[in-house]
Amino acid sequence: MTSIRNHGFTPTRTQHRAKARFHVAVAKNPMLTDLEQISRPKLSRLAGVKDVSLWCKNVEFLPWFLNKDYNRELLESGVQPAIERAIAIIKAPSDGEKGSPKPSDQLKATQMLLDYAGYGPKHNKPKDDVDAPMTDEEAEKVINERMKRIGKLEAVEG
Repeated sequence: MTSIRNHGFTPTRTQHRAKARFHVAVAKNPMLTDLEQISRPKLSRLAGVKDVSLWCKNVEFLPWFLNKDYNRELLESGVQPAIERAIAIIKAPSDGEKGSPKPSDQLKATQMLLDYAGYGPKHNKPKDDVDAPMTDEEAEKVINERMKRIGKLEAVEG
C-alpha cells in the first residue's frame, strides 16, 4: 500500500477519471492481479487515455494511480483531525468573543461525536425485530398484513 501523501503531486480531473476507468476495468478482469507489472501501453488502454505513459514520468503518479484505496486512505486520514477539531469546539469557551464557537456549533460538534461513537439517536433506535414483544393488537395487525400479501401473491400465481 502506498502512502496517501503525494509530496506536491496533485492529480488533474483527467487523471482522476483515467484512474477510475482503469480500476473499473481491473475489477472486471480477474486475470489482472499484479498491477505493478502491467505495461504502460496496457495501462493507457485500460484507462482510456494515451497520456498515461507521459504521466508516469512523474515518479509520484504511478503509485497514486495504482493505489485503488487512495480515496479511502484520504478519508481515514481526515478522521482524527476532524475528531480533534470537534473536541476543541466543544471545549472552547462560548463567551461571545470573536472566534469563539456559538453554542449551536458546540451542540452540532457534540452530536457528531456521539453519532460517530455509536451513541447518537440513529444507533439507539429499537430494532424492528420479530422477536420483540408485541401487544395482541400489534401481532394481529402484522398477521393481517402478511395474510393480505400472501393473498395477493396467490392471486398473481393462480
